Amino acid sequence: MRLLLILLLVTYGQGLTVYEPHHEDGVNVVHEDGEGERVHFSIETLDFRDFIIDDSDYSYDNIKDDAVASDLNIDIDSDDETVSYGDNKIKDSAPHPSTNNNNNDDDEIDSIGIDIDANSIPEPPDHKQTAKMSRYLCHYSDWLAMATISTRGSLTGTPFASIFSYSDGPLGNSTGIPYFYMTNMDMSTHDLQKNSKASVTISLAQNGYCRVHSLDPEDPRCAHVILAGDVVKVPANSSEEAFAKEALFSRHPVMPDWPESHGWYFTKLNIDSVILLDFFGGAIDVPLQDYFNVVL
Repeated sequence: MRLLLILLLVTYGQGLTVYEPHHEDGVNVVHEDGEGERVHFSIETLDFRDFIIDDSDYSYDNIKDDAVASDLNIDIDSDDETVSYGDNKIKDSAPHPSTNNNNNDDDEIDSIGIDIDANSIPEPPDHKQTAKMSRYLCHYSDWLAMATISTRGSLTGTPFASIFSYSDGPLGNSTGIPYFYMTNMDMSTHDLQKNSKASVTISLAQNGYCRVHSLDPEDPRCAHVILAGDVVKVPANSSEEAFAKEALFSRHPVMPDWPESHGWYFTKLNIDSVILLDFFGGAIDVPLQDYFNVVL
């Protein structure tokens, strides 16, 4: 499948840069200009989410211009096929240097819903680290879309999606388990009382990363994870309830002020399936043990 995609892309565009592994020589990105010169970059050399080139007829100057447009400090030397990235000078498939994609915003309301320095959230992990990427998405977001099976009138039996605030732990203390603050007045809780099965989706698009890097939310590189399982109540007066309270209230400071008359209680998603799409080639089933063993 991956080889077919490579062949289709290469055939379709002249001078097209292909973001797929070339397993025979270990090169991830190959660019050939109109004069037959070739320069090789690996995904370790250029961040696959940062550097995007279309299928125009590219010279090395064109590549450099696109890099600048993508907020990357890259110089390309066509004579010795060397890439200068920040303070690093890399030839061919050298190790990926550290990046800091600063969009010059000093502070912003980021994905966790509280005022923090925008640069305090780490860059997403490499797409090959599927368990870590799944946990990253779960921890560095503060809302998700939950799908249940509707029990609402004419919609009964229809998949039904709604938005929920959640937390998998205080910032810097990830568990990978989404906790919720729910009320029986919510439409989705009616569904869950009949059928506790649910799936939730969390996307890298939610914290602005994909917009900054010119990635459409449906682009596979704009990673998203689907967690599926059963939504269950957290035992009242338990240590887990105390943790859920800290996790949610620290990330959503307005929650303690929600009306007591709504009968709020803490729930969690007991995960039995993790599905990740973070690169070309299709979604990946992430083993639960790998998912929960990640330390962020």
